[in-house]
Amino acid sequence: MHEIAEQYLRWKKTYTRSAGSSYAPWVRLFDEIGTPDLKTYLSFSERVRARYGERSAAYGIAVIHDYVGFLERHHVTDLSQRDIKIPKPRRSPRPHLTTEEYIAMLTWIRADTVSGLRDNALIRMLYDTGARIGEIASLTRYDIDLKSRTAEVSTEKTDRRRVIVWGSDTNRFLAEFMEQQPSGLFPSKRSCERIVRKYAELAKIRKHITCHSFRHTRAHVILDNGGTVKDVQETLGHLHPESSFAYLSLSRTEAISRSRKFLDLG
Repeated sequence: MHEIAEQYLRWKKTYTRSAGSSYAPWVRLFDEIGTPDLKTYLSFSERVRARYGERSAAYGIAVIHDYVGFLERHHVTDLSQRDIKIPKPRRSPRPHLTTEEYIAMLTWIRADTVSGLRDNALIRMLYDTGARIGEIASLTRYDIDLKSRTAEVSTEKTDRRRVIVWGSDTNRFLAEFMEQQPSGLFPSKRSCERIVRKYAELAKIRKHITCHSFRHTRAHVILDNGGTVKDVQETLGHLHPESSFAYLSLSRTEAISRSRKFLDLG
């Protein structure tokens, strides 16, 4: 079976750039245990659950689920994908900013320099829109409508176009930055990450804050202020509502508020 395992990995490498290297250890471990049957899978599952963390084990089993589908299509196994149940690891809370932490970051930004105006506009745009950093970094001056405080962006994962919206304070910094910076707008994604990390460290925020943390923050702000999962989906541009439902279980304030609605009704 070694040759078909390598054939699968070569195929995955052309299909997904990183799959060749990330899938290889799991497929080769499975291949080493024995022929691709239910006994081999159960032995593989037991081994990875004992040796690795919950998320890594779930990932390894998901890889074998995909590999078995490949074997089925090539008629080289009686093992079915239906026999492989991919475990769902417990979802850990996603780092997000409190209002106080967000304000603390802003207080460290100088508003009297072009770079300060840029940083202020960037962090405010991330907070207000909940957009992915790739969507923000790819904005051009021609995408920005200062009058309506909106811009149309391409959703990175689906290439759908959607509208993002920001507040009046953000608009003021953005307008001033655009006036003083006649060409270009925001820097690369990597540079944006460095900017966010810089101000998070200055504000002495101990959590691991990235540009994506603002996306989680926006979802919490919506839910904590009475918004719905549909509001989260529309604002963040989620294609599937399941992605938005994840935030509902993670918003502690919202969970407490909803539970209290049904107390002392009698």
